[in-house]
Amino acid sequence: MNAVALVIGGAVGAVVRFVVTRTVQQTAGFPVGTALVNVVGAFTLGWVAARYDADSLAFAWQAGFLGGLTTFSTWMVETIALLPSRAVAAVVNTAGLLVAGIALAALGFWMGG
Repeated sequence: MNAVALVIGGAVGAVVRFVVTRTVQQTAGFPVGTALVNVVGAFTLGWVAARYDADSLAFAWQAGFLGGLTTFSTWMVETIALLPSRAVAAVVNTAGLLVAGIALAALGFWMGG
């Protein structure tokens, strides 16, 4: 049952990510949508990890959803796309999102525990 919850959650999370990033990034010249889903996902998964046993159905669904919601590969490709003309933005996108993601995951874990 947990595998099914993981798959369904992942599918739903991927659709939500697509909708959020397309909606937000229509008006921005910076990959704000990807940053948004990644930091929200980092915080929320930190909270979920602190609250639920890794073998529980709730953890499987939420980890699937948050895994589908967040994206490492898109973050990296968008960073590379910034490099030719916006090197400072690429560095900010990489370092800023990495620091924010770790900090928010830690905050979520602390708040969930």
